[in-house]
Amino acid sequence: MARESPLALVTSEDSRETAENTAATCHFAHCGDAAKTPALLGERDIRTLLEHYKGLASKAEAEQFYALRPKVADGDWK
Repeated sequence: MARESPLALVTSEDSRETAENTAATCHFAHCGDAAKTPALLGERDIRTLLEHYKGLASKAEAEQFYALRPKVADGDWK
C-alpha cells in the first residue's frame, strides 16, 4: 500500500495540529535526530516521536517539504 506524501498535508486548509504533525514528521526525517525534534515541539518524550512520526516521511520528502515557498499574489517579494 502506497503512503500519502506528507506534502499533501500542507496543500489543504488543515488544523494547527496537522501542521505540527507535518513539521515533526519532516524535521525528524530530515535531521534523523530523535532528541532535536521533540525539543523543536516543546516535548521531552522521545518515545512519542518514535511511535508517531518515525518512518512517515523519507529524507527526500522532507527536503521537498522544506523547499516549499509561498506563492506571492503579484509575483514579486517587494
